[in-house]
Amino acid sequence: MIVRSSTLHPETRYGAASRPWGAWLAMLTLAVLPACATSTSAALTSVRAEADLYSGLPNPTWMLDEAEASTVRRLLGALPAGGQQEPSPGLGYRGMVVRDAAGVFPGCTELRAYRAVVLAQCGADTRSLADPGRAVERFLAGTGLAEVSPGAYDAVRKEIEGG
Repeated sequence: MIVRSSTLHPETRYGAASRPWGAWLAMLTLAVLPACATSTSAALTSVRAEADLYSGLPNPTWMLDEAEASTVRRLLGALPAGGQQEPSPGLGYRGMVVRDAAGVFPGCTELRAYRAVVLAQCGADTRSLADPGRAVERFLAGTGLAEVSPGAYDAVRKEIEGG
């Protein structure tokens, strides 16, 4: 019987030693995958906070670290649905904003905490959460605003405490 070489198992035909690329590919995969997972999870939790208070100038912004984002997730999870946000004034402080909000409120792109209500923009829907103690607003103001803009922090703190 004549057996064609194409019907033989590849390792029988060529030998395992003739395929060193398999071991190299396995090592490359093991080296690259953890780095990809780390950068992907960092991108998913990248959350930007902003104090919305200027009309003609850029608002102060800063990034939340993972612990801060986790705290915001926990605070939001404790809030009941409901609450109606007062119209914001045309000028001055208009709330604490979280951009890239999917890291703290999945499915949503923006959160605005202002005067005891958190509004979440989730696609075409806007969800309203009652925050009578202004916990989310207070926490966000304390995460980085004082370092980014001490004067803005003082003005926001006074508004939250007095409002």
